[in-house]
Amino acid sequence: MATPVHSQRTFFKGVVVSIAFASLVSLALAHTRAGEWLENGTLDARARWAAQPAKADSRIVIIDIDNASLDVLQDKLGRWPWPRRVWTEVTRYVNRGKPSVIVFDAVFGGVENEASDTEFANVIHNSGKVVLGYSFLSTELNGDGQSVSEDQGALALARSSSDGLGEKLKPGEYKPHFPLPLLANAAAGLGSVISSPDRDATIRRAPLQVSHEGYEYDSLAARAVQVASPDTTLQWHKKNGLFDSNYVLRNGKRLPLDSQGRMLLLWHGNSIGTYRRLPIWEVICSIYKDQCPNAKHFYPPEYFRDKAVLVGASAMASYEARPTPMDPQGPGIFVHATAIDNLFNE
Repeated sequence: MATPVHSQRTFFKGVVVSIAFASLVSLALAHTRAGEWLENGTLDARARWAAQPAKADSRIVIIDIDNASLDVLQDKLGRWPWPRRVWTEVTRYVNRGKPSVIVFDAVFGGVENEASDTEFANVIHNSGKVVLGYSFLSTELNGDGQSVSEDQGALALARSSSDGLGEKLKPGEYKPHFPLPLLANAAAGLGSVISSPDRDATIRRAPLQVSHEGYEYDSLAARAVQVASPDTTLQWHKKNGLFDSNYVLRNGKRLPLDSQGRMLLLWHGNSIGTYRRLPIWEVICSIYKDQCPNAKHFYPPEYFRDKAVLVGASAMASYEARPTPMDPQGPGIFVHATAIDNLFNE
């Protein structure tokens, strides 16, 4: 009969062997699709379990170009995409309420006409709070994007002060596509709208910067937060040594970044009810009340005071669907809103 001491030793040996075996299996699976599937599955479950909609930042408001708005406004504004005058009036109206920032998840590339482009640029400039999006286009899929040498003013405005933290785009395979230079140079900031889904196409992390041709470029969320809080800058720290890590510092708080400069997003809920979403047709009706006698909701300019106002699309025609742990097909603007919330508060 085994003694208690012998039984204890056998038990502890079994525990050590089991731990060692589990560690070896984990290491073997770490960089495989099976390992990623297991890790991402548990990560998604934890994200949904930990979500607390009540903690979402109420200062974040989304003006949503939704399906209903495209239907309601088709007779007045025509089919999508709408003329630039629409964005001029929306920006002018929202800015009257003194928001902290107005963010467009869109690239206003190309010339519409001199009068409308100039008016939009003037409204953007007078606001001093508008952040415009730009993208990095694959040279293989789209060879007519604006090259980095065509507008040095926009290029300089988009660059970040950090050193080598961004997700690296392969040289020669991408080039930035900026807004019309007249608009880009009028903006308070430019931010990259690039996303970084995992191999299963789900977005769990947000790149706060992109590294291209030796320079760093801030994301839309990072630039929006800096415009909204001009007295507080984001301080970037690049890993330096075995026991160090990448992170961004804001208000004395560290937000860890992975090796590609991406922030793991803390979701507060799904895309439907987490942040206040105003259908853009209701905002336009707030501007032109006499043309919307049947509208039930009007938003005075004061509603937007101190708000971070994001303008983006959830409509099917916009092709902006982005899978996340919270939604199988959420709108891309929800990802930007979550990243801004995290930078504001975490």
